Amino acid sequence: KEELRLVTEANYELEQLQSSRQRTRDEELESTKEELRLVKKARAETESEHDQAIMSQLESAEAWRQARPQGRIRTVSDTSNRLLIIAVERILRETSHSGSGSACSPLKAAKVVKVQEISNQVLWRRYCARREEIRVGHAELEQQGVRVEALSPPLRTDLQQAFPWMTLDARLGECVLLHGTRGINVDEIADNGFDERLSNPTGLYGQGIYFAEQSCKASQYA
Repeated sequence: KEELRLVTEANYELEQLQSSRQRTRDEELESTKEELRLVKKARAETESEHDQAIMSQLESAEAWRQARPQGRIRTVSDTSNRLLIIAVERILRETSHSGSGSACSPLKAAKVVKVQEISNQVLWRRYCARREEIRVGHAELEQQGVRVEALSPPLRTDLQQAFPWMTLDARLGECVLLHGTRGINVDEIADNGFDERLSNPTGLYGQGIYFAEQSCKASQYA
C-alpha cells in the first residue's frame, strides 16, 4: 500500500510538472504570437504612414501642377517614388492584351526599373489655357440648353484609378492614356509637345497623334 501511495503521488507530481511545462510552453507560444502580431502591426502602420506621406507628396505635386507654376521651361527627373513606379507597372500589366502566342503577353509580367517625370511649363500653360477655353465653351452651350456629357461609352477606368492623386475633369475629356514612340522622338515631344510630323507617314491610319488604352498597343510604336 505504501509503495502504491508513493507511486500514485509520483505520478501525480509528474502530471503536475508536465501540465506546468505545457502551460509554460503555451504561454510562451502565445507570447511569441503576440510579439509577431505587434511587429506585423507596427510594420503595416509604418508602411501605411510611408504610403500616406508619398501620397501627400503626389497630391502636393498635383496641386503645384494645377497652379501653373513658373520656373524652368522643361525639367526631367528620375523618381524612386514607390507608389508611382507601382502605378506605372500596374497599368503596363493590367491593360495589356494576352493570349497564347500573343506578342503582348510579355507585358503581363513587365517590370518597371525607372520612371522619369517630365515637366514642361510652356506646354502646361498652353494646355491649361485650352482647357479653360473648352470649359467656357461648355458653359455657353449649357446656357443655350445643351448639356455636355462625358465621353460615351466611357474609357476604361483602371488607367485613372492607377493615379488617384491626379485631378481630371471627365466632362472636358481629360483622361489618362498611353502613347508609344521611338526613342529619338522623346526629347522633341518633351520640348515641343506631340506633333503628327513625328509619326510614321506609312502607318495604318496615316500621320497623326495616337493614344491607346492598352499598353501593348502603345508599345507597338515604341
